[in-house]
Amino acid sequence: DMRQKVDTTWAARGRIGWAVESFMAYIAGGYAGAKLDTRLSDVNFAGSSSMSSSSTHHGWTIGGGIDFLVTPNWIVGVDYQYKDLGHKTTTFVADYAGPPALEYTNSVRTKLTTNQFSFRAGYKF
Repeated sequence: DMRQKVDTTWAARGRIGWAVESFMAYIAGGYAGAKLDTRLSDVNFAGSSSMSSSSTHHGWTIGGGIDFLVTPNWIVGVDYQYKDLGHKTTTFVADYAGPPALEYTNSVRTKLTTNQFSFRAGYKF
């Protein structure tokens, strides 16, 4: 049994937009990263056991959004981000003392991509 969970994601993006009256549409892109936790269960010859690993993935992000000026101070918006965090191989090695002594190796190759939508509200001071 294998389980993978994205623990955290982050991004540093630049954006460029076009404002028309109360609306601003923009495109954004930049660096993205994520921490991925992988857990394997029942992987050796001695019975039930588990192994886990955390890995950090690095890649890029692109997206866009729309901001709307509701009042002179309140802004609401919607944003979309696509993140491509590349491929990564995690290798697990389990030893069985025997007899006979055996080594069990399992590699997991992960391609991590995410799609994220967010809604926000902000206040200008």
